[in-house]
Amino acid sequence: MTDQGGGSSNRETRDAVAYVCDQLDTIRSTLKQYNPDGEAEVERVLTALAAGDDLAEPLRSLHEAVLRAGDAGGVLGRSRGSKLIGELSGMPDERVLMCPLDQCSRYVWPGAADGIAHCRISRQPLREERL
Repeated sequence: MTDQGGGSSNRETRDAVAYVCDQLDTIRSTLKQYNPDGEAEVERVLTALAAGDDLAEPLRSLHEAVLRAGDAGGVLGRSRGSKLIGELSGMPDERVLMCPLDQCSRYVWPGAADGIAHCRISRQPLREERL
């Protein structure tokens, strides 16, 4: 990614990646229904993520493809509503599982999400962080 300084575009990108992660199966299904080759835009995002490349253009292209497929919200801007798995406990010294690539704003509370322990996109184990 080009904006590593924590600016708003970095946050927007991380939120968009979180939305894609959360809705990956739905996005794939929507694009396949619209166009048999529609998943190419999803693959561009996944490839850019795996390579650590700038995500702005692949996310913008995916957003446009999802809009063309009839999803009025697309990918960008909707991510603020991404679901967080688990509940806040308010306990100090809490642990959280986060994106292993550090490119996504989603997180999972250990033990709260039916054993989710891997990133749905990279398939790498989630990294544990202490709050």
